[in-house]
Amino acid sequence: MKGDARSTRSSTYRSDLPALVEREHGPAEALGLPPFAALHPAIERLRTALVGVGSERTEISLRACARRLEGGRPSVRFGATVRLVIRGPHTLSPVQWQMGGVAVDPDAWAEDLAATLPHELRAVEQGHALGEPWTGTVVLDPWVAALLVHECVGHTSEADNYLDYVRPAGASPEEARPDGPALGHRWTHAALTVIDDPTLPDRIGSYVVDDEGRPAAPTVVVDRGVWTGLLHDRTSAATMSALRSGNGRRVVGASTVMPRMSVLTALPGDHALEHLLGEIDDGWYCSGSWGAGSMGRRFMLRPTHARRIREGRLQDQYLRRFDLRGDKLATIAAIDAVGDEARAFDPAFGCDKNGQNDLPVSFGAPHLRLRGITLVPMKAPRSRR
Repeated sequence: MKGDARSTRSSTYRSDLPALVEREHGPAEALGLPPFAALHPAIERLRTALVGVGSERTEISLRACARRLEGGRPSVRFGATVRLVIRGPHTLSPVQWQMGGVAVDPDAWAEDLAATLPHELRAVEQGHALGEPWTGTVVLDPWVAALLVHECVGHTSEADNYLDYVRPAGASPEEARPDGPALGHRWTHAALTVIDDPTLPDRIGSYVVDDEGRPAAPTVVVDRGVWTGLLHDRTSAATMSALRSGNGRRVVGASTVMPRMSVLTALPGDHALEHLLGEIDDGWYCSGSWGAGSMGRRFMLRPTHARRIREGRLQDQYLRRFDLRGDKLATIAAIDAVGDEARAFDPAFGCDKNGQNDLPVSFGAPHLRLRGITLVPMKAPRSRR
């Protein structure tokens, strides 16, 4: 088989259908995808984790995806998603969960699903939608924190993005736009250290060499709050007279390579979760994600819900339908404390950038506390005529 190749196999359970739905695209056998029968036990394991959940519509899907770039070896990743429709006091509401990996781990996935669901369900049953902007202190759980670092720090540190909206054309790497930072900029006074490391094993974003043949290597992007490194491909490194970092990547079928993240992790800090919460009189603990994105200096995160923090303790008061969005630099500057335990994630869906979508990336983070953050109501969809 010559050239690039990609294949997927997915098996889906839906509560309104009598049998599993199986779909296949591309040369599955040639790329080493497991048979459909190998996916079914994981679906059944996730179904057991949902016993007793009063969902009016349930969908559990497990996808195996293989990709091979010309001249390289195939790599396989898995992604599991669960979508529920729960009846709240006033309306039907969706609940979504996802997890991925380089191997199927049904017990770990089911354990995470069982731990996540109770608060998701309470948020639907008891929570209220944010009606007007709220400003104060928030604590982000590791999933939301990892997405924040991915969108704000990671994408800004991809050298082509840096060139586009941080550094003026023709300037030296030390120069910045009048309204922008440069390497050496202090993102935050908190002890935030961020490393992109594709050499970490058994992650969907891991690799030995990048798509230009450069050996993979870790890059310290932020060192205790200070911007120290960029992620380069061959072109950006030549433009900036910098060393290539081994981050030249592309998706199947793409003709160009771009600087892309691999396994981006915010390292643990010094603060236990109890300490992060204990210093907050009134705030919100944000969890889960309905999505995230960024463009230029702006970003958006959409947590699934938040729990109220009162006098240092989590309360059974829930908030729904809100966004965390704004300027990347100002938001990271608002971090004032970093949790002492980090968690790693392999999402079911890849990263999208400049039309090259679903690139396998991994991320991780501890809890992060941010002061003076504004949560805004989710924008209502426009009516269609």
